[in-house]
Amino acid sequence: MTDIPQNTSKDELAGLKAAVEDARAHSDKRGEARALAHYGEGLFRSRKFQLGVKSFDKAVALATRLDDLLLQIEALTLKMASYEDVERLPDAYETATVILRLVEARGDTRLTCDALLSQAQILINSGDPVTAFEPLKRAFDLAKAMGDDPRLMKIYGALGSHQLAVAALDKALAYFQSAEALANRLGDVGPVLGYGLNVATVLVWQHHYEPASRRLDATLSLACAVGDKKTELTCRRYLVKCALKLDDPERVRANAEPGLMLALEFHDDAAAFVFYEALVKACFRLGQDAEARAALQAAVDHAGAIGDSGHQIELWLHLGEACVAAGLYDEARAAYEPALVGVKMQGRLKDEAYIIGRLGVTYAELGNVSEAIAYHRQATALARERDLPELEGEQLCLLAMALSDDGQTEEALDCCRKAVACFSHCARVEQAQAARSLLHQLSVLTPV
Repeated sequence: MTDIPQNTSKDELAGLKAAVEDARAHSDKRGEARALAHYGEGLFRSRKFQLGVKSFDKAVALATRLDDLLLQIEALTLKMASYEDVERLPDAYETATVILRLVEARGDTRLTCDALLSQAQILINSGDPVTAFEPLKRAFDLAKAMGDDPRLMKIYGALGSHQLAVAALDKALAYFQSAEALANRLGDVGPVLGYGLNVATVLVWQHHYEPASRRLDATLSLACAVGDKKTELTCRRYLVKCALKLDDPERVRANAEPGLMLALEFHDDAAAFVFYEALVKACFRLGQDAEARAALQAAVDHAGAIGDSGHQIELWLHLGEACVAAGLYDEARAAYEPALVGVKMQGRLKDEAYIIGRLGVTYAELGNVSEAIAYHRQATALARERDLPELEGEQLCLLAMALSDDGQTEEALDCCRKAVACFSHCARVEQAQAARSLLHQLSVLTPV
């Protein structure tokens, strides 16, 4: 999907319009046509599409009167790109077709190759890779016959994208490797980075994590050397994924920490949460529990700052579970309580019952048995009311243990029997056996 550019500011738009008027005042027809095309582009970025189309059409009409093919193509290419930016792909394809007719009529092979490639790329982005193959093949044959390596490089890249669209990963990999080889031969850093990343990405998708990591490391080194932070961010995101799959927590952390800084710099919240999650996993895996909980808390705070309540609730839950695992029950309760408020507001009934039960666990561990019993009773009732037999069985077992600690052994035994029935009802054999074992343990403790 194409990234939609930021809106053109009023001052920028006024400047683009002034450029049109200035060229017109100086009778600079070519300058006027070019300025009209750029003004149309600015109007599109400001979501003034009808005015933008009119400005593009004026630019093309003026270039046509001047019989300047290259100026026509320049204006039409900006129009096509503007349609793509706002995902009006049928309009973009129609514009690419107009360009193709013009350049074919003039017999310009290089521009014909470019127009065919544009058509194919739009079709691929539109989800029509089958139709895209014919213009791609024509473009490839023209570039090959001309020995035009820069165009051939782009076509290999497009063929790679085409093969991805039809789920032919091996062929896609081969095409991206060909594109990368040409980019290296041409010494063009941007395509070297782009196609190198394409190669690594396909390797990740094929689950070849070791070779993917090596390719990502090479691309990352080049991206850092030339200061391409966007590519660095993407490389680190994939390196984290590979390291997680390869169970290499040190490498996860080595990439997650700088990756997180980049994600925050670019306000890329989706990437930030990927790095937060990876950092938490790596720290726990390395036995760095305090650092893991700190990363979780930072993620919670970030979710709150951007108003992502759903994500924040999940993070509170993770933080609560992490604190329980570490025996930090006061901290766990402090995480579960806002999570409970959140799931109630969102009407997440199953999660509400679960969190109430987890709060019961924290009170039990803190020695407040009466509060633990109250929470587990509430969680049990909610699970039963909402027909969640597995959760009801879990809460009945927890309630049984709390009741036993409080000396209420007969009710505790009754809870165990009900738990066995719940687990049996939903065919949870192992849980049912565990409930029977608990029933046996509590029966042994029951005074005669």
